[in-house]
Amino acid sequence: MVRRNLFSVDTDEVGRLLAEANEALINQSRQLIEEFQRIPDKLMTENERAEALAFSKMLKGHLKECRSSRLSDAKSFREAVKTVQSFYEEFETPLKAAEHSVIQAITQAEVGRAKVKEGNLDAPAVYSDTGVRIATSASTNNPEIELTWSVSAVDRDQIDLEALRPFFTEYVLMQTAKKYLERHGPNNLVGAHFEQLAKV
Repeated sequence: MVRRNLFSVDTDEVGRLLAEANEALINQSRQLIEEFQRIPDKLMTENERAEALAFSKMLKGHLKECRSSRLSDAKSFREAVKTVQSFYEEFETPLKAAEHSVIQAITQAEVGRAKVKEGNLDAPAVYSDTGVRIATSASTNNPEIELTWSVSAVDRDQIDLEALRPFFTEYVLMQTAKKYLERHGPNNLVGAHFEQLAKV
């Protein structure tokens, strides 16, 4: 079946519209970045500290405005994506359930066939009257199906986390460390480095 793109989106036009609608936000962002260049790396005086604190509050407020605008501008796209996903889920969900059920049935049958085949490895061969070997009693015309392994469940209390260490992404480790910090504070977590930041 030829796949067609039903909803072609002109990304260049989207970018142009975003820039046009958020011109003030862009200009303010640039001004704040320029002002940031004037903030010293080390605050030596009370005046520098006060200016940095006021500037950090300006940044926080502006970032909040940026986030609000981003979420508002992306809302129609998110709703469209949800509509598409919902449409396909109506028939993909039962199809996936059917596929899983059929695969389980095939798997059970293949496991049974493998046991029978293993038990018949030494089965006597069948010969013709002339003494030519023509088959064994375990022969079959059914095609061979490869069995593969997949993860069906994990036990949080029993699973060997050390064995999984090489497969944890940096993102997963960072998120896990943040949860640890929330519960236990910056203590006794080998391999994690904590830093204090001013809460403004």
